[in-house]
This record gives sequence, C-alpha cells and structure tokens, in this order.
Amino acid sequence: MPMVSCVNMACLIAKPFWLRRVFYAITIPVRHPKQKPLLNAGCLNIRTARPIDAVPDDRLPTYLLIDATLRELYAQGRGVYVVNRGEKMGGTLLVKISDTKGACKLQTQQRNLDGVLGWVDVLADEVPDEKKADEYIGRAVDRDPDLWVIEVEDPSLNNPFSV
Repeated sequence: MPMVSCVNMACLIAKPFWLRRVFYAITIPVRHPKQKPLLNAGCLNIRTARPIDAVPDDRLPTYLLIDATLRELYAQGRGVYVVNRGEKMGGTLLVKISDTKGACKLQTQQRNLDGVLGWVDVLADEVPDEKKADEYIGRAVDRDPDLWVIEVEDPSLNNPFSV
C-alpha cells in the first residue's frame, strides 16, 4: 500500500484579464513520489470544484457588445450617444430609444428565471415622454454607477441591441 502525503501547491493562473487572474494555494494529496498523483495537478476553483479554465458566464463583455453595435449604427448614419459609461466587463445596459417627435422607449437588460438575458421595458408606460425618461436615467445612474446608458435615435423605436 503506497503512502499518501499532502503537498501544498500554489497555482498562479495567468489568463487574459477578463478571465480573472486567480491565485489559489490548494492542498493536493499525492502518493509516493514515484507514483502518479491522485488528482490532476491543475488548479481547481475551491468553491465550485471546477477547473479554473471553465468560464462560469459565457456572456460577451459589455463594452464589446456596445462597440460593435455603435460601429454598425454609425455606418448606417443613425444618431447614437453614450450618455454614461459603465463597467467594461459586466455593466448592465440601459437603452433610450427616441424618435424625432418627442416620444421615447426605455429598455434594460434583465435575466429571466432560466438565466437567459433579454430586454425589458423599464417604465410602465410603453412610450413615456423624454422628461420622464431622463429623470429615470438620472436616478438609475445614481443608484448603479456601473450602468451603461446609450441613447439611440430611431423613428420606429426598435432596440438595435436586441439580437
């Protein structure tokens, strides 16, 4: 019967910055030095017991979604304004879609019970006036500084971020 000892191994995972640089010191039980270890020597996430390489949220970073959509809208010649810049990686997005006649629509990202990200109308009125929408945006940015606020001019009031 081989002897089992515990070896402390420090594991530094250097991944791209959006995959979280993590430093864990974990204890791995190892058999006799001439035999293979009981566990793979790769680092595990201590909370979930999954390899660190497994990304828990395969969502596109917010700034990439915004940059790609803004380039597309600029190419189409539509008016787009970034009112508030939020957190680059995981900030939520609030879109104010306004027509040129004073009506607008506010939509934000929200997850449903299955975890799927979708778009929800923010205010009870489907088409509130501009003043009411701007007041809500001011309160929302005060409450959550990581919020991205994008204003889009579209006569048909369609959300360009919904895919």
